[in-house]
Amino acid sequence: METAGTRLLLVDDNPKLCRMVKEYPEPLGYEAPPAHTGTDGLEMALLGDFHAVILDVMLPGLDGFEVLRRLRAKSTAPVPMLTGRGDAPGPIQVSARAREGKVYITVADQGPGVPEDALEEIFAPFYRLDSSRRQETGGVGLGLEIVKSCVEACRGTVRRRNRQPSGLEVEIELTEL
Repeated sequence: METAGTRLLLVDDNPKLCRMVKEYPEPLGYEAPPAHTGTDGLEMALLGDFHAVILDVMLPGLDGFEVLRRLRAKSTAPVPMLTGRGDAPGPIQVSARAREGKVYITVADQGPGVPEDALEEIFAPFYRLDSSRRQETGGVGLGLEIVKSCVEACRGTVRRRNRQPSGLEVEIELTEL
């Protein structure tokens, strides 16, 4: 299959999020087709040559974990997983903009933020801000490390900063291919 650029597959049942992800990177040479069910996402991921598959956890049909399990049996593409569930108070804001040949995707919350001395650590594999937390209460410390690896594989960068008065903001920058 001939591809013009980096291919990202977004598997999410939220059409607005899928449109946003598709709208901004494509003018810069990225292909970003969406799939809205786990079954469709798995089929597209296995048939297409994607650099990364961005996968929602809670999907109609097959859930994200089952899609990941089946995909891992046949593919080594990076798969960052997303979920709307979490402990952060208030809404999680996702925005995207294109400027001067670059796409910026920003994810921000209104939680407590990250201690300044830990901002460098949050991209390290298995790093968890609260080491006393059990796996049942939230993750294993791979989410941001996977995001960083995927973005860097697409020749992009990831930045993070604390928001004022509270919260964390992570910004992904992708450049024109």
